[in-house]
Amino acid sequence: MALLVAWGFMRITRAPSLAAIFAIGGLFWLSILLALGGLDSFTRTNFPVGDTLSSTPQNPRTPPDTAP
Repeated sequence: MALLVAWGFMRITRAPSLAAIFAIGGLFWLSILLALGGLDSFTRTNFPVGDTLSSTPQNPRTPPDTAP
């Protein structure tokens, strides 16, 4: 769709060469930003919150709080 807009509506093929260079650079930069945004979900880690990460309780005989 970006190519359709660039070549169809912006008429990049008939524009000066500097405009074509900037259009290609913009598409390149957009692809870098989209790739980094897509990789964000792969680099996140989920740490469980609960008894395994908390410190040891002072009184182990007390039952844990339960929601009603």
